[in-house]
Amino acid sequence: MDNAKLHRMFSKTLFAVSADELRPALMGVYVQLLSGEFRMVATDGHRLSKIVDSQFKTKYKPVNMIIPPKAVQLALKNIAGEGTTRIMVQEKDAMFRIRRYHPVHSIGRRTVPRLRTGDSVG
Repeated sequence: MDNAKLHRMFSKTLFAVSADELRPALMGVYVQLLSGEFRMVATDGHRLSKIVDSQFKTKYKPVNMIIPPKAVQLALKNIAGEGTTRIMVQEKDAMFRIRRYHPVHSIGRRTVPRLRTGDSVG
């Protein structure tokens, strides 16, 4: 993924991440990697940030994960200038391949609630 685009998406969602440890599903950036879209969403119950890249293409199966704010901050510090970043996801880990730097972050097994049209949040 293009560094400038990934940096913008992380920057636009990080401010809304919750710091409340009693609500672990809100303590990170929720990322969806779909075949035709790349979505990032964050909320703390008061603020909501959602950004979508509808030009994203991947041949891999869809991924839903919550990336902790420390991992996002670390990625933001290292994503600078031109180039691309490769996001690799395993069962419990996400890795951002930025040039020669490969930070690995545990995303754990957090349950992400499924919402249907008409469901309310909160």
